[in-house]
Amino acid sequence: MIAKRAGMWVAGVLALAGCSRTSSSQCTDSSLKSVIQTLVPDWYLWPDLVAKGVDPAAYATPQDYLDALVANAWPDGKTRHLSYVTTATQQNQYFALGEAVGFGIGLLWGGTGSAHLLVSQTFTGSPADLAGFGRGDEILALGPSATALQNISDLIAADPTGASVNALIGPATIGLQVAFQVKKPDGTTVLYAPTKAVYSLDPVPPYQILTVGSGKAGYVMVRTFVETAIPLLESAFAAFGAAGVSDVIVDLRYDGGGLLDVAEALADLLGGVPYGGQVMYSVAVNPNHSPAEAGFPTAVTFGSVSQSLPSLSHVAFLVTGASASASELVPNALEPYLAPSIPAGQTPRLALVGSSTYGKPVGQLGFTVSGCDQAILLIAFQLKNKDGEGSYFDGLPDAAGQFGGTTCQATDDLGHAMGDPAEAMTAQAISWLANGAAACTAIPARTAAVVTTGRAQARPAAEREPLGDPATPELPGVR
Repeated sequence: MIAKRAGMWVAGVLALAGCSRTSSSQCTDSSLKSVIQTLVPDWYLWPDLVAKGVDPAAYATPQDYLDALVANAWPDGKTRHLSYVTTATQQNQYFALGEAVGFGIGLLWGGTGSAHLLVSQTFTGSPADLAGFGRGDEILALGPSATALQNISDLIAADPTGASVNALIGPATIGLQVAFQVKKPDGTTVLYAPTKAVYSLDPVPPYQILTVGSGKAGYVMVRTFVETAIPLLESAFAAFGAAGVSDVIVDLRYDGGGLLDVAEALADLLGGVPYGGQVMYSVAVNPNHSPAEAGFPTAVTFGSVSQSLPSLSHVAFLVTGASASASELVPNALEPYLAPSIPAGQTPRLALVGSSTYGKPVGQLGFTVSGCDQAILLIAFQLKNKDGEGSYFDGLPDAAGQFGGTTCQATDDLGHAMGDPAEAMTAQAISWLANGAAACTAIPARTAAVVTTGRAQARPAAEREPLGDPATPELPGVR
């Protein structure tokens, strides 16, 4: 997700017109459907795709009704179920406080069609972390208790979408306990039974300074773009600058996006000194409105802060199909500067390492409903870089060939810690920094839109897939 933050809380940029008349006693499904009926044609990015003549009463929930209104954009992969109904409380907890409810564990399928459910990451201090889960673990079975486990392979054989696995993992409810039978990387089998709780998103784990040939490169991972990430990023880049680092590896492999404020902060830390005052991105919105009405300037420009890297030479972004939205904005914004088509023959100083990204050059505006703890996040704007490039709905690199940076295939290596120089994606980034594009096999662009429905995703079998819905959109596969 890309959400624009303004005012006191998180994704809410606008109080919905007329909602001052909505009192808490009117916070019903019917009243929310009425709000959606007015809101969507007025603000949805593609008003020509909004379905007409849809009866709100025919749908059980406001979310079902919202889906019906915007479903015309799904077949070509433009939005993929990313307009949704939520609560102001949940949004504030996630984006402003940097917290979530769950186990604090990232789960990936071992490849398209695979019944192997693998642990990609745990969040420090989360129930999963405290229970003992670790990167590279395989979930063999799960259930409500140790005596009621169901094998993952049986569940997937009966329901290839993965919905039955999600049902057993359960909703984001504090106090919900689930038992997991887990095979550790050394082959031993253990039983964990964590209980869901509020945990910190730990958005920027400890940075590293890696050796690259006779030089150094800064490595920083961004799990999600929430407000609490900004001071952590500033600390990392202050250390990079002090160490004389000019090459950076930014790990966005599981980052599904978040706040534009945070994406802008990362871009400023990388390019604020050399590109200060130049265009980072511009915004297109529904023709009923101007960017200013949505809270945007005519164009957002790079700005230098005290922690901005004094000299940026090369930057490699580690990405996968889970890297989306704000995670795609930053490399796309830097591409015209680090991989220019003019002068001809200039060597790109920007690389994508891993596999194709998700493909979401659009973002949500958050509309709060006065008197209710309700919010509607609606796809309402599209972002384009200085050169007007921003239609990569099939991911980066895009099928139109507009991405000018180097791309390097690499597999997410669950056998090593992220940021370990021996980890496959990190190692490939180091190799590119040391040896250039000759060290890379290019990432093939997707030639058709990817429609995400559970596990039914048109991605190469070699790519690991995040566990499907219902996941926090900004943290694909995290429960």
